[in-house]
Amino acid sequence: MREEAPVLKPRYAVLDFARLMAVFMMIQGHSIGTFVMASQIPSEGFWGAIYVWLRGLTSPTFLLISGIVNFVGIKRDEEGRVLPRILRKRVRRAVVLILIDYLLIFPANRVWDLFSLQPEQWFAFFRVGTLNIIGVSLLLVTALMAVTRSNRAFVLWSLVIGAGIAFATPYVHQVNWFALLPAYFAHYLSFKGGGSFAIFPHSGFLFVGAGLGGYALRLLRHPNPWKFSFRMGEVGLAVILTTISAYLVAHTWFPPHDFWVSSPFLFWEKVGLSMVMIGLYAVLFHVTEGAADFYSRLSRKNIHIYVAHIMIIFGSTWGWSFSRMWPNTLTLAQGVAATALVIALSYGIGIGIAAAETRRPDIY
Repeated sequence: MREEAPVLKPRYAVLDFARLMAVFMMIQGHSIGTFVMASQIPSEGFWGAIYVWLRGLTSPTFLLISGIVNFVGIKRDEEGRVLPRILRKRVRRAVVLILIDYLLIFPANRVWDLFSLQPEQWFAFFRVGTLNIIGVSLLLVTALMAVTRSNRAFVLWSLVIGAGIAFATPYVHQVNWFALLPAYFAHYLSFKGGGSFAIFPHSGFLFVGAGLGGYALRLLRHPNPWKFSFRMGEVGLAVILTTISAYLVAHTWFPPHDFWVSSPFLFWEKVGLSMVMIGLYAVLFHVTEGAADFYSRLSRKNIHIYVAHIMIIFGSTWGWSFSRMWPNTLTLAQGVAATALVIALSYGIGIGIAAAETRRPDIY
C-alpha cells in the first residue's frame, strides 16, 4: 500500500516578514517626507520616479498582504460558515483600528474643548487615514466572509468586488459627495476634502488580496520554498503588462478623471507592482529565514509599531513629536539619520512589547 504524501505546513512567516517590510516602507516614507527639505527629496529623473513609485506602493502592498493574510486565517464549520470567533476577532480588530486612527488625530487636548472647535477643524478630523481605511476595508471583507459558504466562493467574490471597485472608481469620483453626505461619510468616497484614502480605490486592494489568498496558500504549501517568491513576481509582471496593454486600448472608455488618483489602470498597475514587491520581500525573507520565528512574533505587533512611529513623528494634541523639531528642515543625509532613529524607536517598542508578552506567565 502506497503511503500518502505528508501535508506540508504553509510558510506563514513569509507573509509576516512581508507585512513588517510594508510597515518599514511606510515609516521611512513618512519620516523622509516630514523631516527633509522638499528641495532635497528626489522627485525628478530616474531615481525620483523610483522613489515616488515606492512611496505610492506602501499602502497598496500592505493592503494586498493583509487581504492574503485574512484568507489564510479563515476557519469554517461543517456547513461552510466562518467560525463566529473568527468574525468577532476581525470586527473587533477593524473597530480598534478605526478608533486608533481617530484618536491619533483627535482635534482637542481636552474633551470639553470639542465644543469650541470650528467647522473646518471637524472637517479635517474626519479625513480618512491609513488605519481608518484598513479598518473599514476589513469590515467589508469580513461581511463578505460571513455571507459566503465556501473559500472558493469567498475568493471569487473578493476578486469580483475588488475589480468592481477599481472599475467604478473614476465614476465614483465624478460625484461631489460633500454636497450629498455629511463630511464623516463623504471623506470615505472622495479625495476632494484633502484626504489621501478612500474606499474607491483603496478597499479594492484588500479585496484583491483576499482573492489572491487561495493562490498564495497553494504557493506557500509547495515543496520548493522559493515558489512563492518567483510566482508572485511573475504574476505581478503579467498583471503590469496586461494593464499597460489594456490602457493603450481602453483608456478613453472612462469619463475624464485624474489618472494618478482614480484610474482603474493605475489600480491594477499597483496590484502588479505590489505583487512584485511581495515577491522581493519573500526573497529577502529566505536570505534571513533563520529569524522566521522572530518575524512572526514581531509581525503581531505591526499596529503597535505603526502607531509608535505616528506618535514619534507627528505626535498628537497631547504630546511632543519630532516633526515639531525638524519640520522639513533637514538635509537628505540628516533626514536619513533621523529616519533611522524613528525606525529604531518604533521597532524597538514593538520588540519590547513582544518580549514582555513572551515572558508573561500564563494565568488560568
